[in-house]
Amino acid sequence: MTRVLIPTIMRAHTDGSSSVEASGSTVAEVIRGLVEKYPGLQPKVYDAEGKLQRHLLVVLNGDDVRSLDGTETPVADRDELQLLPAMAGG
Repeated sequence: MTRVLIPTIMRAHTDGSSSVEASGSTVAEVIRGLVEKYPGLQPKVYDAEGKLQRHLLVVLNGDDVRSLDGTETPVADRDELQLLPAMAGG
């Protein structure tokens, strides 16, 4: 299973957990499994068209998945996926 790190702003939807386990063979499958397990994450992760939110950065083992194969990047057991929503303000 892949370990998914949950940012503080999303932890209310994961029962307060800072990390959870999810399965899948690609980043997309892991994220889908995460949202199935924690439906409250749906609007935080996906837009109305079912695509990843534009402001959400997805990092696999320290690498932005956009520099890899995007959400089709393969994952393996013991990989670490991090969801990072963009922050604004000043």
